Amino acid sequence: MLLSVEAATEADPTGLAEVLLGALAVLSPGGTSRRLLHEVTRNLTRFRDEAEAAADAVLGRLAEESIVTFDVSGGLAAVHRVTGRVLRDRLAGAEIRQVVIEVVVRALERFTAHDLERHLPERAWVEHLAEQVDAVRSHDLDDDHARRVLRLRRSIGGYHLQVGDDDRAITVLTEVVDEYRARSEDAGDDLRLSMTSLAQALGRVGRHGEAIAVQEEVLAAACARHGHVDPVHVALTRSNLAHFHRRAGNVDEALWLERRSWQHRRAFLGVEHPSTLMAQLRVGVAHLAAGDVESAIRLLDSAESTCARVDPGSLLLLDLKVTLASAQLEAGRQEDGITRYEAVLADWSPSWGAVGDQSHVLVVAELVALLRATGRHGEALTHCEAALHRIDEQVRVRAAGLRLRGELAELHHGAGRTGEAARIYEAMARDAERVYGRDHPITRDCRERWAWFSGRQRAGVPATAT
Repeated sequence: MLLSVEAATEADPTGLAEVLLGALAVLSPGGTSRRLLHEVTRNLTRFRDEAEAAADAVLGRLAEESIVTFDVSGGLAAVHRVTGRVLRDRLAGAEIRQVVIEVVVRALERFTAHDLERHLPERAWVEHLAEQVDAVRSHDLDDDHARRVLRLRRSIGGYHLQVGDDDRAITVLTEVVDEYRARSEDAGDDLRLSMTSLAQALGRVGRHGEAIAVQEEVLAAACARHGHVDPVHVALTRSNLAHFHRRAGNVDEALWLERRSWQHRRAFLGVEHPSTLMAQLRVGVAHLAAGDVESAIRLLDSAESTCARVDPGSLLLLDLKVTLASAQLEAGRQEDGITRYEAVLADWSPSWGAVGDQSHVLVVAELVALLRATGRHGEALTHCEAALHRIDEQVRVRAAGLRLRGELAELHHGAGRTGEAARIYEAMARDAERVYGRDHPITRDCRERWAWFSGRQRAGVPATAT
């Protein structure tokens, strides 16, 4: 086998066979996607403009020589475990090893930044990337590559947090935090961001004491670095701690922490600074959690007026408008809340995102749920169908998009079209399984609703409120 590998690399004057075999040695023994190997090739300057064709030609020759095999689809390249051992041993002492590690890490960074941090890819692709990152991590890496691979793992943990896979997020982020702590140098913001994400995941599964303890450690480090009255880093970290106290039911502690952050920002940044207005929003939310709705409305109304004057195109203004609408509902003023949601959509600013983007769909979903709850089904259906007609494809499979599609299904059921409701939930279940995985709570919920509506359709049960 070693002779076959040597012959194959010597017969390739471009040197690409050497690099791709090295990449297969570094990456997962379970196989590497052709897409990832294309990106590895693209990271070699001389192949940048013809990466796919060059990689496919070399991989084809290696397959003919039985060094590389492909799955049935042709999209996954792998080597026999004996061949893999030969390749790893051969790469260990080769001068090209650092080049191979570099182009592999850069390829993983590119896909992680593009697919995990900006988009919502199919679950199978995420699992493939995670498998490759773990494979690279198992090798003896220099400090630079070790740090970069650790950031990749942090991004994977962040992805699990984003899609609500909290148990997996906790597992990955705990390992990441431990590894950052074990490093001799100060990990700085990388460690603090990882710990805050870990605290968020812990809080979401009800482990509030652990979440608070982790975030208190983050706050102590921020205070040591920036000072207790720092209006940026410390104020934000303190506000995050308040969020975890609020989730734990410690509303008085949460309100005290939010007020302290607001006071520091007013003193150092001024009352009209966007960060100060954000802090005022958070104080309003804390008042809502404490049951002091009227105080919350006064704070939110004041912040909205100021923000509309000093920063009218900001997402902060959208947050203030939506939170104020929610506060009106908490106060029992349902029609006022509906009117405010409708005004947000009527005056939608392009700076908040395109119509059909995540932020827009979230507002539509809130309004549709309210209209349906108050019996205004015709208006709810109009808003729902208009938004879904223009919805971004990425948003369609996110939580907000699935929620709006679910609202449409409920409206159809309420109008006696139970079969249409079942078809909508069937499509949602298939999308959710493809993106989130078969056992994710979102997928299970869609499957259960599909089964429920299908059963009622078959039984001929009349529509009722659901």
